[in-house]
Amino acid sequence: FIIKKMKIQKKNTVISVIGLGRVGLPLAIVFANEGYIVHGIGRDEKKISEINKGKMPFIEKGGAKLLKKVIDRKSTR
Repeated sequence: FIIKKMKIQKKNTVISVIGLGRVGLPLAIVFANEGYIVHGIGRDEKKISEINKGKMPFIEKGGAKLLKKVIDRKSTR
């Protein structure tokens, strides 16, 4: 496999993250914090509702503060 490092040039790029668990949610938060529009896709409606309120469904160092920041900025959908 050849892996090329790519840089996303345009901040209006929409990034979709499928799965909002221990890998997907932090990844979505980081992209949103960098200014990208992020669509998170998950199956657990209760968990998604809590995330949309800015509440982390698990412990992640600095995660709750950053999630609240991107939710307030409306970088996620």
